[in-house]
Amino acid sequence: MFDFSFTELLIIGVVAVIVLDPRHLPDVARGAGRWVARARRFMTKMKEDLDGQVGTEHLAPLRELNQEWQRTKALLQDSLPSEWQDSLGDESPDRTPPALEASPDVPRRPPRPASPSRRRRRRGRRRPPHRAQAGTSSVGKGNGGEGV
Repeated sequence: MFDFSFTELLIIGVVAVIVLDPRHLPDVARGAGRWVARARRFMTKMKEDLDGQVGTEHLAPLRELNQEWQRTKALLQDSLPSEWQDSLGDESPDRTPPALEASPDVPRRPPRPASPSRRRRRRGRRRPPHRAQAGTSSVGKGNGGEGV
């Protein structure tokens, strides 16, 4: 429940011996154990109550939906051609599917670089940050805080 390392427990024990009288330490440890046991029982009971309320009512339709999905998936996989079924096992993103691979007689063209006009348009969209001019204020102009 709690994640304490051995050194942390040792430090807590040394501080407890110093702060508490060593004669009262067993009583304090028993009391702390009772509180931890109560907290565990409470958490277990709450978990069982939540599982009982949520699990039975809401999980049955989801299980049916999952079974239907599994059946549909199996039907679709059975209806695929064999070369497509072979490619289902390999899910590496670097691999091009067989249908999309270029044939040897068709050369692939490299992507065309953007034209200068496109670059200028992209640059034109970026605006420099607004600098307030001396004597002008953008507050209260009703334009969303942007100055002119």
